[in-house]
Amino acid sequence: DILDIEVVRGRISIPSVVSEVLEGNVGYVRLSQFEFSTSEAMRVALEEMNANSLSGLILDVRGNPGGYLTTSIEVASAYLKDGVVLLERTPDNEVKHNALRNAIAPDVPMVVLVDQGSASASELIAGALQDNGRATIVGMPTFGKGSVQTWRQLSNGGGIRITISRWYTPNGNSVSDVGILPDVEVPYSPAEVSGDEDNQLAAAVQVLQGTYEPAQAASEPQTP
Repeated sequence: DILDIEVVRGRISIPSVVSEVLEGNVGYVRLSQFEFSTSEAMRVALEEMNANSLSGLILDVRGNPGGYLTTSIEVASAYLKDGVVLLERTPDNEVKHNALRNAIAPDVPMVVLVDQGSASASELIAGALQDNGRATIVGMPTFGKGSVQTWRQLSNGGGIRITISRWYTPNGNSVSDVGILPDVEVPYSPAEVSGDEDNQLAAAVQVLQGTYEPAQAASEPQTP
């Protein structure tokens, strides 16, 4: 039988911030992308969790492809009392972007979760918090996109995305084609791929609690 279904086009709204308090009074904030509203939504989530009373905080940017540069600076600034967030270089000059001095959770012990899908603004935040000694980076090396781009509308209705500058971590490191290297590398487990568990998140909690022990590599076979 043929079944006719009328499909109506609509806008799908996906929240860019999801948060909860895990066992052990560990706060968890998941950022799926960086929209204009992401920074404020994240600050609200931190206030609702009473972030400064937490035993630790996990910022999860795994699979986050990035977004607005200004938003990423605002997000990083929520965790930094001061210091440099990034260096932006054009062919003509270099701009140093400092923390905005409006931190809401500058002292709580912190882990940032990253993976190969963490790109651009996600890497910017991880690099800023890593170079400033503010957070431990856990997961896998990130994508490696260190460019800033803008969108230009064309007269025919199309558009083109143009790279206008490149950004570097506070220590002057480029992430292009290299990514952010985690302090604690934790690969995905087969069970995690199937959605049954999250060993990277579990490792992040253990890092905060000081109980993390890397998986022991299998010993090489002995020659008889």
